[in-house]
Amino acid sequence: MLVQERGRWQTARAVRVPRRPRSTRDPRPQGRGGAALKQAKRDAGDLYEDRVVEPGEFILGYRNEYDELTYCPNVKEWPQSSARFTLNGSYLAVRQIAQDVDAFERFKAANGRAICEKMMGRRMDGMPLGWQGPLGSDSAADAFRYRVQDANGFVCPQGAHVRRSNPRDSLGIDVPSSIKSSKLHRLLRRGRPYRETTESGTSCDGLFFIACNADIERQFEFIHQRWVQNPRFGTLEGQDDPVVGSSPVPKTFTIPGLPSGSEVTLASFTQALGGGYYFLPGIAALGFIAGGRAGAKPAPSRQVEAAS
Repeated sequence: MLVQERGRWQTARAVRVPRRPRSTRDPRPQGRGGAALKQAKRDAGDLYEDRVVEPGEFILGYRNEYDELTYCPNVKEWPQSSARFTLNGSYLAVRQIAQDVDAFERFKAANGRAICEKMMGRRMDGMPLGWQGPLGSDSAADAFRYRVQDANGFVCPQGAHVRRSNPRDSLGIDVPSSIKSSKLHRLLRRGRPYRETTESGTSCDGLFFIACNADIERQFEFIHQRWVQNPRFGTLEGQDDPVVGSSPVPKTFTIPGLPSGSEVTLASFTQALGGGYYFLPGIAALGFIAGGRAGAKPAPSRQVEAAS
């Protein structure tokens, strides 16, 4: 099974996915949570603010990166006049993605581990290629930019999966505008591997992808259509995401600096089988759905960290 998680990616018939640090932290100093946040700020240094995103990007009813309150639809039966049914809720984008493990293993055997890491944008131990420092905390490994350190993609290719999913500072006219723009298209997401056994006894491996966002069109759909699936990304032409792209195969992937040339030929490694968009209600809305009549109450606004 091909797994690309923040903690690790690997190919194996049975995969143990390691636990990851929580992507959303309460910035108030409360016991271990406050201490962890202080440590994260020390680890990331001046680049810590790159990953801090307004809560309204993920939770309905809070201020987003436009400094506007995220729109909260209502329902007629909702009994509270001071709050809306969707307050404190969110939207989930879900995809079921089948993985051709055999095709990936053949590609790895023919091209080597380093090419696979370039394609994914992470080393086999899960560390991003853009991070060139020693092993450290999660926040330390996330403290890097592309524009100055790796503009041409010699370390992490421009079309690598993680670079397309989060271009950081690389697509705008300058670093500040690029960071500001990228914060408009962030997700809180998880991927969980699965295995199905058919009636004939064969196994089908895959991944359930789940992303939390407050504006599906501006966040999940934008990332999927404009960055991941777009054949024109940065300075690239005629190439989409090497892992989850949908271009016909065989297709190519550009890796600057290869002794044998700048492109490798790819097979198809994944296929989207289905998915959907869902409303994730807050606690008060859940109580209302279950038959209760308690209205939602706004919580103090806070900032959250978006998964890279």
